[in-house]
Amino acid sequence: MGTKAYHGAGYTRSYPTKKGLRWRYQIMVPRDPSHPEMGTKPVTKGGFLTEKAADAAKAKAQRDVAKGLRIGSKVPTVAEFSATWLDSLDLEAGTVGGYRRQLNIHVNPRIGEMTLDAVTVTTLNTLYKQMQTEIPPGAPTTGRWAVRDPLGANSVRKIATTLGAMFNAAIADKHILDNPAKGHGLKKPSKQKVTAEAPTMTVWNEEQMTLFLRWLRDTRQDADYTLWKVYTASGARRSEVLALRWSDLNLKTGRVYIRRTLDVERPGETKKPKNGKARDFTVSASTVTALKEWRRLLASRDLNLVKGDRWVFPMPGEWERHRNPNSTSEMFTRRVEWAQSDLGGDEVLPTIHLHEVRHSVATILIGNGVDPKTVAERLGHESVRITLDIYTHVTKQSDDRAAALLDFG
Repeated sequence: MGTKAYHGAGYTRSYPTKKGLRWRYQIMVPRDPSHPEMGTKPVTKGGFLTEKAADAAKAKAQRDVAKGLRIGSKVPTVAEFSATWLDSLDLEAGTVGGYRRQLNIHVNPRIGEMTLDAVTVTTLNTLYKQMQTEIPPGAPTTGRWAVRDPLGANSVRKIATTLGAMFNAAIADKHILDNPAKGHGLKKPSKQKVTAEAPTMTVWNEEQMTLFLRWLRDTRQDADYTLWKVYTASGARRSEVLALRWSDLNLKTGRVYIRRTLDVERPGETKKPKNGKARDFTVSASTVTALKEWRRLLASRDLNLVKGDRWVFPMPGEWERHRNPNSTSEMFTRRVEWAQSDLGGDEVLPTIHLHEVRHSVATILIGNGVDPKTVAERLGHESVRITLDIYTHVTKQSDDRAAALLDFG
């Protein structure tokens, strides 16, 4: 058998097989590229038809070692590495759960069997196109996470961001050199396409909000009037209101403290508010009055229900539990339909969902001259820019008024 050795650089050697002569190489590589102090180990690869092919493969392997890649161990597939990466994340359960659904429903059924080093920019461009035009194979068809349509541009951009983070981790672990999710020529949906696909925001103005609340209180005499009152008076997120405890309210000063939100991934559990920041704000005197009456009603049933650590809006009949967010949204939707029936249809009271109460609050505040920073802090946005981006329809109206004010001569 022929041998071609290079001092300190491994060797290339031939060996017989049933199909004829083949060539293999061996080089020494770090046991762990991240910890060179652990020493080296031999790595051998064979099956080459010619000495020249074995030499070329050895040279490439040596270049990869010099760049810090892992050599001699199997490169994991996208599905294998994504599972390991997700388990390593020290993030909120809901955040990790969202990433897991993105990868397991939309990515792994399509490219999960590919090794990390085989994924290219073209691979991802094809993936992003498929996401927007096809339902993934094996996608759930029932339940909360059912997939009934291809993804919109915004969802695909979010998955592209997740893949970018995952491939960054693969680089850190020395499996690959470059991040295909950030490569030149990548064609993920543009921000312009996301904006173009965004549904038109439907909101209520002050008169419509007042009309609805008075209908709830006076006509329907709704037992949950205070719950809806707090949503309209605060602009807080659905699960933030449902996570309020009596210790979060100062009914003397009218101050509400948002310290937690429900964890949708773990029913019965709470977590820090979105962005991890607690916040507080004042609500109106009429809201304080409604909360005091609500507390009196709960106390008349059981004084323990108004202790500091108890839910402000517990599940009726199961007082230890908080209310279910989805059921709460459905309750609100039904009340809007009933109000429309009583008050003259959707021309009088447009159809909105519970989350759009939050949009309505922000629109009313900005439209009445409340500065965006105050609105952002009240709603719990991470920055004023987020507020301005969401409510461009209001700032456009403000710009039109500014133009009218500057009409001189």
